[in-house]
Amino acid sequence: MEGTQVSGIGTLYARGRRSGIERVVPLRYTVTPGDGVLISAGGRTEQWPLNLRAHPDCQIASHRRRYRAAEYAPRRFRLDPV
Repeated sequence: MEGTQVSGIGTLYARGRRSGIERVVPLRYTVTPGDGVLISAGGRTEQWPLNLRAHPDCQIASHRRRYRAAEYAPRRFRLDPV
């Protein structure tokens, strides 16, 4: 459906900003009409937003697609399909 957004809980795979080791983070996401994904950091102590700033290539497991993260507001990211 055009304009419909789908929400769910999924797993974000992102590289650690210092170690480069793949990190796994459960989070809530929203799929936008253009197949992008919106995610938001819940708490200020979470490290994954810092990891995405350093290494924007990531994956949402439930979609099995690669994305590139772009921060559009403090601690809020839009993931665009690669």
